[in-house]
Amino acid sequence: MDAMLCSNCGAEARIVSGKNYRFKETPLKHVMLHGIDLVECPECKNVDPIIPSLKDLFSSLAYAVVNKPSRLRGDEIRFLRKYIHKTQGQFARILQLDPTTISKYENNDDVPGPQTDKLIRLVAIALGDDGLKARIDVAVKQFENIEDVARTGRLEWKKTGEVQYA
Repeated sequence: MDAMLCSNCGAEARIVSGKNYRFKETPLKHVMLHGIDLVECPECKNVDPIIPSLKDLFSSLAYAVVNKPSRLRGDEIRFLRKYIHKTQGQFARILQLDPTTISKYENNDDVPGPQTDKLIRLVAIALGDDGLKARIDVAVKQFENIEDVARTGRLEWKKTGEVQYA
């Protein structure tokens, strides 16, 4: 078994392969990474995921969110905004909304209408990375199937890069 130093306490920690990890280092709630390597510290019990390409992971998560079959929730809107590196003010200007409206959406105090929901998805695709832009045709085809309700689901990510709502 390989070893590293713990990022929390500096003690020697072990690398464990093929584990599942609830990924809390994102604005999205309920993201589970499957079959990844973890650094587990026996001293302080800290657990860190080993993610070979964070950029690819976030691109895959963004793709899953824009293809979600129901309305976007606040955490998903916040994730997409941060994914394209925009402040609430910048995002509001792009969408031609008041910044307080973006805040209300992100805090689940208000729900975007169907057109705004789709516009948020399109802006994320347009301003996202090339991998997301390359799949715009698939995402837009899904728009007509988006349910008019916001549903909670868990995003499941596999080491292959596949992401889906469960």
